[in-house]
Amino acid sequence: MAEEQTQNESVSHPLQFKWTLWHDFPSPRTRNASYAANLRPIASFDTVEEFWAIFNSLKEPSHLQSLHTYNLFKFGIEPKWEDAQNKDGGEWRVTFTPSQHSPLNDCWINTVLTVIGEGFGPEESDDIAGVVMNRKRGNNRVAIWTKTAADEKLQRSIGTRWRETSGIIADQHYLRFKDLIGTNKRPKPHYTVE
Repeated sequence: MAEEQTQNESVSHPLQFKWTLWHDFPSPRTRNASYAANLRPIASFDTVEEFWAIFNSLKEPSHLQSLHTYNLFKFGIEPKWEDAQNKDGGEWRVTFTPSQHSPLNDCWINTVLTVIGEGFGPEESDDIAGVVMNRKRGNNRVAIWTKTAADEKLQRSIGTRWRETSGIIADQHYLRFKDLIGTNKRPKPHYTVE
C-alpha cells in the first residue's frame, strides 16, 4: 500500500504546451527603462503539478500594487508585440475597475486554467500565444494574446469560448497589435463579443 501511494505521488500530468510565467514591474529606478528591461521570466512548467506549485505561491492580482503585470506565455514566445509569434496578432481584452477585486481574480485564474487546460479547440489553442493580467492606476485588465488577428472566424471563436469559460460579464474587445504600436490614441476594437 505504501509503495502504491509513493508511485501515485510521483505521477505527473503533462500539459499540451510548455509555459513560461513572466513578471513586469517597473521599479522607481527602472520606470523610464524600456519595457524589456523590466520584464523577467519567473518560471517555466509543463505539468499540472508544476503549474500549481508556481501559481499557489503567487499573489492574487487584486493584491498586487499598481503597474504589476503577470504574463503567461507559451515557452519560446516573449510577451512583446514585436515577438515573431505575436507581430500579426492581437489581444482579446476585458477591463475591470480598481474596486472589482473578485471579478479580476476569478477572470485571471479561470482564463489561465482554460488556456493551459485545453479548454479551447485545437485550432484555437494553437493560435493562443499567452494570457496577460495588468494592474493599472485607472483600471485592471485580463487579456488573451493571439497570433493571427486577420482570421476573424478564429478570433471570434476564441472570444466567445473565453466568455463562456471565464464568467466574464463585461464586453470583450479584440485589438490588433499593429493598431496599438506607436499611438497614444485608443484604437477602435477590431472585433467585439457582447
